[in-house]
Amino acid sequence: MATYHLIALGLSPGAVTGPITYLAHRYQRWSADDQRFFARSGEARQREAGEKVGDIQALVLFTTKEVLGGEIPAFNFVDNPPGRIAKGPVRERKPMKEVLRGLLRREWPAISGGRPQGAVFWCEVDRRDIRTTYERIIQV
Repeated sequence: MATYHLIALGLSPGAVTGPITYLAHRYQRWSADDQRFFARSGEARQREAGEKVGDIQALVLFTTKEVLGGEIPAFNFVDNPPGRIAKGPVRERKPMKEVLRGLLRREWPAISGGRPQGAVFWCEVDRRDIRTTYERIIQV
């Protein structure tokens, strides 16, 4: 069973990069506490063999058609890589897919278990139709 992370995405890429960066930090540090944190990740055979588990293989992003289609760009956000002090918000207004592509390329190696790339799945939801939104989330 692959490790997929389901994330609701609004107008800030930080909704995706924040959790990914946090998980990557713990995955790279790999202290006893981090090993307990990831203890139920991966396949049983991996855990039994003492292999490192918890790497991300794919992301599933739930967002509106306006964000998905680039009609509403990523708003001003702070590009705040771990260990560095941000100089202020990024003021470019680019489509979310383009912004996330660049940010995830930077973060992915630290949490991918050595795989050069992973899958990102986009799932359109209508925040005004909560029933259909939940049905799509449940299906995924």
